[in-house]
Amino acid sequence: MSNLYISHETAFWIWRKMGDHAFWALKPTRMRSLSNSNPTHNTLTRFKRDHPDLLISDIDALVRNKERSHKTGVAFHTCQKPLPDRSFYILNEGIYVASPELCLMQLARKYTTAQTAKLAMEMCGSYAIDVFDEDGFGKRMPLTNAQKLKAYAARLYSPNSNGKGV
Repeated sequence: MSNLYISHETAFWIWRKMGDHAFWALKPTRMRSLSNSNPTHNTLTRFKRDHPDLLISDIDALVRNKERSHKTGVAFHTCQKPLPDRSFYILNEGIYVASPELCLMQLARKYTTAQTAKLAMEMCGSYAIDVFDEDGFGKRMPLTNAQKLKAYAARLYSPNSNGKGV
């Protein structure tokens, strides 16, 4: 079975959408490598069916080898190195979601410093922006905190990781 490793904007969308339910619905895993990371059409279809409110046109998926993966409706991102423990949470069988810490590190590479700071404040805060609330804010538990972000970044960018990140 091929696994789907949801990353970047799609992962953050899931964390934002699930809010307080995330920490009992998603279970952390010690998975460090992207084993079987070429998701099948059936896995992608199942994810889209289970999340009809997905507002992102392409699903962000992390794979080990990008050249093997060409599917419509998926934005593939490559990561060939092992990641720190607890980089992924299990959403469903064969479907994993990047942790809030990994998600922020991924998005920081493509966002400005100001956008990354805003995102980090939301992840560490007790609110979510632009969720299913008429005021544009939703109340929820923090997804992470500054200490967890710092510790994860130190493990991700340690000398053993070649400093390449994600």
